[in-house]
Amino acid sequence: MLKKIVIWIRFPFRAKLWLQFCNRCIETTLEKLNNNYRICSEHFTPSMFLNNLRNRLQSHAIPTINLSVNVESLSVNVKGKNYIFCFV
Repeated sequence: MLKKIVIWIRFPFRAKLWLQFCNRCIETTLEKLNNNYRICSEHFTPSMFLNNLRNRLQSHAIPTINLSVNVESLSVNVKGKNYIFCFV
């Protein structure tokens, strides 16, 4: 069975729009969001990526895939980076 590779994507300077999708309110600067927060590649449609590796997004990419109707999110800090997990 093939394992699915998930890429963690840095929040861009248009992060406020991304946070709306994640239903999150993170009180910090855009620079800190860009440097310290990540979102899972599973929240982006294939057309939003520049390559088949799904590790580079187009400049206009927005996370539009909500993995569950009833999603709860959790931030976890790993080595100074905050990863936002969405789970049922």
